[in-house]
Amino acid sequence: MTAPFDDVPTLTIADDEAHSQKLKPSTVDEAVRLFREGGALRLHGAIPLEFLEELDGHYRKRYWSELESTDKEDRRPLFTVDVEGPFARPQFYANPLVFPIIERLLGDDCILGACSSVVSFPGAPDQFTHRDSDSLFGDFAYDVKLPPYALTVLMPLVDADAETGSTEVWPTTQHEPDFEKAKATPPVHPVVPRGSIMMTDSRVVHRGARNRSERVRPLVYCSYHRHWFRDYGGYETRPPISINPIEYARVPREYRRLFSWGFDRYLKIRVKRGARRVALDVLPQRVLLPLKHALKSR
Repeated sequence: MTAPFDDVPTLTIADDEAHSQKLKPSTVDEAVRLFREGGALRLHGAIPLEFLEELDGHYRKRYWSELESTDKEDRRPLFTVDVEGPFARPQFYANPLVFPIIERLLGDDCILGACSSVVSFPGAPDQFTHRDSDSLFGDFAYDVKLPPYALTVLMPLVDADAETGSTEVWPTTQHEPDFEKAKATPPVHPVVPRGSIMMTDSRVVHRGARNRSERVRPLVYCSYHRHWFRDYGGYETRPPISINPIEYARVPREYRRLFSWGFDRYLKIRVKRGARRVALDVLPQRVLLPLKHALKSR
């Protein structure tokens, strides 16, 4: 941890962990402890820079129009990122230097609830202060007593700092049911350089800071949920997850449950029932019976 301006729970991936792409059990334990206490965790060195370059290159080619200009009043376009190219690799959605922490926090049957990007253009103002999820039971007095049930992993493609705009966090506010009291406490403004990530509890109070620079600040984020939780807020006009059947078929079996919730698990049953109804009900009544009557009348 550094100065109060940047005082957020932080861990740095050790060289041997980065080389082996495997976290030590003690690192996972410490990360889980810090996250549960503070509601946020910055992890330095979580994404190898070579892989980040691949993600960045694909992103800028695929979403170049989103980076050229915006007609959004808040100068923060938000869109779903397709799970394709380097974004379809387990190294992205199940990062071995991050995912073990997520599974410890949310269970080994957790799902990928959303994969999106928000772009902050020069001049973008401070975002409104908010929590990422609504109360499960209509009163945060209940929610704050629960273990984490949803979290977001923020991955800036450029350094997120005081100039480009970091994500301001009000630490420990996942334990405060009163929103006004929560945001009355001083926030921290963590610098998240390229290759680092920031994890936030869905209940922690936060906001995107203004972009004072002349640079566009693209940020990709993945939201992970306990298997029973769904967040439908903000997805009225876009899907939270976008993965085509070909890419889904390539997902290693151990990770398919991350995406399978987004498919209609009852589709095959509905198709079979529909076909059966056509064969046994609709077809006889609308085709075979008239044909039978026509033949009789001859």
